[in-house]
Amino acid sequence: MEALATKMAITVTICLVRGQGTRADKDANNSYNQVLTAIRNHACDFSTPLEATNILEWHGLCLKGLHPEAGELRTCNVKCGDYARPRGFKVPTAVDEYVTGANSVSQRLDLSGSAKAAWCFYYLCRIHPFREGNGRISRLMAIWALARHGLPWVFCLVPLFTDDKHATIESTATSRKAYIGAIKKAQVGKGQEGADTRPFAAHICKCLLTTLRTCKGFPSGYRCKVGDFDFHSHSCDPLVDDEDT
Repeated sequence: MEALATKMAITVTICLVRGQGTRADKDANNSYNQVLTAIRNHACDFSTPLEATNILEWHGLCLKGLHPEAGELRTCNVKCGDYARPRGFKVPTAVDEYVTGANSVSQRLDLSGSAKAAWCFYYLCRIHPFREGNGRISRLMAIWALARHGLPWVFCLVPLFTDDKHATIESTATSRKAYIGAIKKAQVGKGQEGADTRPFAAHICKCLLTTLRTCKGFPSGYRCKVGDFDFHSHSCDPLVDDEDT
């Protein structure tokens, strides 16, 4: 299982490092190994709540040597597509509110691991707290949420999209195109304040099922939690939006 975890760590690193201007050399990969270890240690210590400083530390490791503002919140205003993000001076408060929400969501017993990971990914990405690397740190937060939920580490190392260049019928469901489509569906929501993260939770579940097939079963001694690997369960997950946290 350790060998499989190493293989999955390499696979998820390929997914994590996708980004504009990313360097994928030995030093950059070592930084990703360090951040994955830090996230695993934190998530598995259930007595330690998430703090904003954790996110800054992990982002700093993630973009070490890649961006001069690694580990620093943005102070400028940004817009991504048609969606304006919080103005620069509001970012610290927005991140603090996110951390409170992530701690609350991670403790809920009525949500699957995929639902928690979807929330932690989407709402950090929506804030866009950094100049660069927002997708990468958001994907790392999805890994944190899966580990905090109690999934074996090998299942937490789930790539949220696969390479479109060598797509198969199976991989199309977890392709980068499907990944972006799920994010856009979450933005549209259900006509209420906040966003409906269930489409993205369903996408993460598909990625988990792909990982399950890669692992060829569950680790010995692991008892699957209801809904974690049931794709259809996410249509019944309680809506997780700003009002719920």
